[in-house]
Amino acid sequence: MSCADHVSGQVVATGPKVGRLFPLQSFSIPRSVSLGCSSITSTSHLWHKKLRHPNSVILKHLVKSGNLNNRHEFSSHLAFDCASCKLGKSKSLSFPMQGSRASACFEIIRTDVWGMSPVLSHAQYRYFVTFIDDYSRFTWVYFLHSKADVFSIFQTFVALVETQFFTKIKILRSDSRGEYMSRDFQSFLQQKGILSTFMSLHSSTEWSRQA
Repeated sequence: MSCADHVSGQVVATGPKVGRLFPLQSFSIPRSVSLGCSSITSTSHLWHKKLRHPNSVILKHLVKSGNLNNRHEFSSHLAFDCASCKLGKSKSLSFPMQGSRASACFEIIRTDVWGMSPVLSHAQYRYFVTFIDDYSRFTWVYFLHSKADVFSIFQTFVALVETQFFTKIKILRSDSRGEYMSRDFQSFLQQKGILSTFMSLHSSTEWSRQA
């Protein structure tokens, strides 16, 4: 891999490709670029930012080769504390635990509706609804012609749970969109003794109501 100056076209750095990285091994900065750099008084920390955060080994090489000039302004160790480098190399934080978690299957069922799809399926479906068991993460997917079908599909799902698994759903967790807020839907939840909980559309705040 080689890197060339955009103005003169002269190669200023070369290095092999190691996996997905390109470690630079040699530098040859044109005189015009060196003169431009020599007119700038800077510290090792500022040069580290200007050169897109190279490590101390690369900076030492540039200083010794005279490409950055002003050697007297650099410490022998080129020590600097870069918050951006630390953040870029740090591991991602674990996802915060929000809300309650189920301790048994079908204690909490999470549901959501996707659609409208811009392309019709072969069976003329434009939506689908998912029911996810919070404990086992097992997911049921039902295809819909419209959002109005969510209520009848949920009734079918409840019958499946009660007949095939001999248990009852305790909590239904969804967003607060219209397909879950209809009078018939909420009345059915009340008859079954299922607690309806909602997640805010713009935050992780959870609130509930007794259906």
